[in-house]
Amino acid sequence: MSRAVHLFFDPLARHLRRYAAMPFLRELRVVPAELVPDAGLVGASVLASTGVPSVATVLGRASR
Repeated sequence: MSRAVHLFFDPLARHLRRYAAMPFLRELRVVPAELVPDAGLVGASVLASTGVPSVATVLGRASR
């Protein structure tokens, strides 16, 4: 996968710019994880420590 990153990330980034329902996702930078295998855990920890509401919370508010 490390040699074929562009085969996955480039199309994903194009798709996000074109079809993202939430405007902030259009500018999302898609890059390979550098902290494998703990990248998800580290990202979740950082997000939780910022006090930013979860996506589920934000989406729940939008449906009211």
